[in-house]
Amino acid sequence: MNQVIYLLFTSVSCSLCMAPLSPALYANETAPAEYWQLEYGAGTLQRSTPWQQAESQHFNFPLLSARRGNWRLGVDGALLQYQWQQNSISLSTGIGLRDEVFDSRLWGKADSNDPVFDGYRSDGGDTTLQLRGGWGWLNAGVEQDISSHSGALTADASITLPLFYLQGGTRAQLLAGTRWLSESYSRYVYGISPEQSNALRPEYQPQQAFNPQLTLQALWPISPQWLLRLRWQQEWLDDTLQDSPLVGQPVSRQAMLLLSWSPD
Repeated sequence: MNQVIYLLFTSVSCSLCMAPLSPALYANETAPAEYWQLEYGAGTLQRSTPWQQAESQHFNFPLLSARRGNWRLGVDGALLQYQWQQNSISLSTGIGLRDEVFDSRLWGKADSNDPVFDGYRSDGGDTTLQLRGGWGWLNAGVEQDISSHSGALTADASITLPLFYLQGGTRAQLLAGTRWLSESYSRYVYGISPEQSNALRPEYQPQQAFNPQLTLQALWPISPQWLLRLRWQQEWLDDTLQDSPLVGQPVSRQAMLLLSWSPD
């Protein structure tokens, strides 16, 4: 069942699964309750991981997302989401993915020739229950594994800093915040169990972590039907994660460019 969910999620919205886009960028977007409003598109994604000697990964992908009333499919980082919004307050709950392990099923195994990974196998990523909220330019969310993989909780909080808003709807904003990884999640992704340890890969159990994040988002409505999105994010790993023998870089980065089309 989990493999089916991963395949469906990837085909629906590979571009948005990394992290939710701020509700401020979509504050004026509504969907009719009578039918599904579809969005089609394609994009490109470049990501670098913190693993020892890992190469950057590049993906080209299709996009399909849909909205109907308060329901969202493949939007804001969720496979399925229900959103409620009143003035400057927004709340949402949904099902999504969280896959940051070395042997990722969503992104593929990291390309590294470092001997520390010889014989190393990580467990699968998580299917998660997501809860998110926003008030003005403040955003926060939590994710809990419901797939019996990590069994762990993560959370994030950020403040949105508008950069510009031009006539016609072109706009950009910067999100500054932090992401909290529970101790169990830190150990699930970055830890080394006694069974996985060897001379080059000693046992290591990190603690809970606080990772600062900086995200740049921009939208350009080319026409009433065509929309161009840009998203860049950098995350700095907590010291307890950097000390893992698996980690070679103190940061991870993601950059995404997406062109989409919506019917009338």
